[in-house]
Amino acid sequence: MVQLFRRPNDIPRHLHEILAHKPRVVWMQLGIRHDEVAEQLARAGIDVVQDRCVKVELDRIRR
Repeated sequence: MVQLFRRPNDIPRHLHEILAHKPRVVWMQLGIRHDEVAEQLARAGIDVVQDRCVKVELDRIRR
């Protein structure tokens, strides 16, 4: 999994590097979204989560 903590405007410059690593999931943390990049990642077969906090989601699942 790749976790992104970058400003949304900075994400496109990392697209080729992310694609080269071929992760199964790219997770954009709370407050971070980039729909165009997410679409390109999804077309490459990568699951994308946007605007979510890993800790919050894990706490929610554990309840």
